[in-house]
Amino acid sequence: MGRFSYALVVFATAMAGVWPYGASASASSVAFAGRTVGMVAASRHFPGQAAAVVDGRLHLTRDGLLWSAPAFDRPVRAVVFDPVAAGVVHVGTDTGVFTSRDLGVYWRQLDPPATGRKIVAGLTATRGTVIAGMHDGAGTPYQIYRFDGAGVATLASYAGGAIGGMAADDASGTVYAATAGGVQASADGLRWSPLGSGSGRLGLATSTTADALWETADDGVYRSLDHGATWSRLARPGDIDGGFHGNGYRVAGLAASGEGGYYLTGAAPGARTLVRIGSSGMPAKLLTGALSDVAVAGGRVYVAAADGLA
Repeated sequence: MGRFSYALVVFATAMAGVWPYGASASASSVAFAGRTVGMVAASRHFPGQAAAVVDGRLHLTRDGLLWSAPAFDRPVRAVVFDPVAAGVVHVGTDTGVFTSRDLGVYWRQLDPPATGRKIVAGLTATRGTVIAGMHDGAGTPYQIYRFDGAGVATLASYAGGAIGGMAADDASGTVYAATAGGVQASADGLRWSPLGSGSGRLGLATSTTADALWETADDGVYRSLDHGATWSRLARPGDIDGGFHGNGYRVAGLAASGEGGYYLTGAAPGARTLVRIGSSGMPAKLLTGALSDVAVAGGRVYVAAADGLA
């Protein structure tokens, strides 16, 4: 993965939009100043490809510089870039999964007869397949579907409750789901089973690196160094810079890279802190603001922020 060529400047307190954040503890605004960004995603395999949901509408970029809003007007719940083919992006909505093979110019819905009315709770892609955790609304059971290269859906064998997020290990093809009962895994997207005990309950998100599996859950941040057989809780929601900041804190978002795991924590959505846990296992504060999501790719961490925080 290459690095983008943005010049970083000292982080300003009045911030909005999508920020690329580097290891030098500084940041620069790249787009959407003054607008609300609620979600961000980035391709780990094709540098520059990224997505952001701005004022409720999907925006895409091929190079990290020029953004465009494709003709896609459905509510976006999840975005994942294909790990094999450049320009292929998959989007989870309130009415199923949509795929574009040309970075948003044309879209098609994956198997609408089977999944066209379902709400997407988690989404990932690996080795020519798309995996989605879906449900039919509040109080309905969660299901997992695997979509093949032709977009045909197959219902998986899954019984893990609510799904907070999904991720894939690019090397092995294993897919993971953060669920109400901890992290579950599948080698083919169809047969799912819980991993070793010790992962967080009420899982919110999961992310992978070459040597670790990460999870954010209702009670903190977890990491496994043995493919999920055993887990360590690295931080409670209120743990920052060696101190505990209160029981009202909640974690949100998760992105992992070789430098560690990045996540958001705070007592209110308008005052969240971006935290990194590196090799030391110590949660360290990077910046604080009205932050809503985080993604990492190509040596940069992208942070979605709301407008007007001073």
